[in-house]
Parts: sequence; C-alpha cells; structure tokens
Amino acid sequence: MFFWIWRRALARTIQSTSKIKDLSPSEPPPTARNGNNNNNNNKKNNNSNNNKKDSNLITLALTTLEKDMSLLDNLASLQPQLSGTEVSLLIGSVLASGMGPIVFPGTSVTEVLAPAAAAFTASITIGSEYIGKVAVADGKEIAANTIQCAAEAEALLANAERVKAITPLCVGVGATAASLSLLAPTIIEALNIGNSV
Repeated sequence: MFFWIWRRALARTIQSTSKIKDLSPSEPPPTARNGNNNNNNNKKNNNSNNNKKDSNLITLALTTLEKDMSLLDNLASLQPQLSGTEVSLLIGSVLASGMGPIVFPGTSVTEVLAPAAAAFTASITIGSEYIGKVAVADGKEIAANTIQCAAEAEALLANAERVKAITPLCVGVGATAASLSLLAPTIIEALNIGNSV
C-alpha cells in the first residue's frame, strides 16, 4: 500500500514538473536594437524577469511537493492500525478472560483461560509488529534507492562539470596563441632571425 501511495505521489510530482516546464519562460523577441544602452537595459530586465520566474517556479514546485507530502500523511493517517479481524479477536480474548470465572466457576478452565488469552493477544501483537517492521524495511529500501539515484545523478553532474572544465583551458590557450601570434613578428625582427637565414 505504501509503495502505491509513493508511486502516486511521484507521478503527481512528475506531472507538476511537466507543468513547470510548460510555464518556463520563453525568450521574448528583441524590441529595440538602437544602441548598446537599450540592449543592456533589456538584458537587465530579462535577467530580473527570469530570476523572478525562476523563483516562482521553485516556489510552485515546493508547494506541489508539500501538497503531495500532506496527501501522503493524510492517506497514511486514514488507514487503521489494526484490521477488523484483529480488533474482534482482541476483544474476544479480553471478554473470554474476563467472563471465564463467571461462566466456568470453580473449574480448572478458569486457571488456563486468562494465560491462554494473554498468549493469544501476544501472538496478534507480534504479527502486527512483524508487519510494521516489514513496512519500515520497505521504507528504508525505498530511501536507499532514492539516495542511490541521487548519487548517480551527482556522479553524472560531476562528469558534466569535468567536461565543462575544459572551457577555461581552451580560452587560455586561445588567448596565449593570439598573443604569441602578435608578438612573434616583433621578436623575429628584434633578433634579426629573418635576415640571418
């Protein structure tokens, strides 16, 4: 049941993420290109609009996530902790142990009835505890899978950062090569390398 609720919340989060992508800001058409001042002002306005839209999208995503978590909490709180069968068996064992001395006065059944009802109650609670521990283990497994997915995403992001790290190196090599290409004719003239050959 928990897995079904988790899948439903995940599906709602994915739907809200697709809605967020649909609401993502598109590039507005340039209005005025008559001078650098207008372009700079337009860029500043676009950047501030994009920042506002990004913060609105983040707020929308967090609100959707909060609604989904509250839905999960509400669904989990609506589920009864004990089934109807377990409740009826527990009530029956309490009534049997309480009514035993009245129904069977002075017999040896009375001596055995209360401990038997206690053992029966313990077996029901042990079964419920088993179900609860299995649910906790399932939750830990889901959390571990989520952490594993996050770690894989972090590894992919690190790989992308590694690939992106080549850009400053390329810029530096290009700038150095441009400087050397401008400096080389002057060095050749100063050393008279061209005349000595």
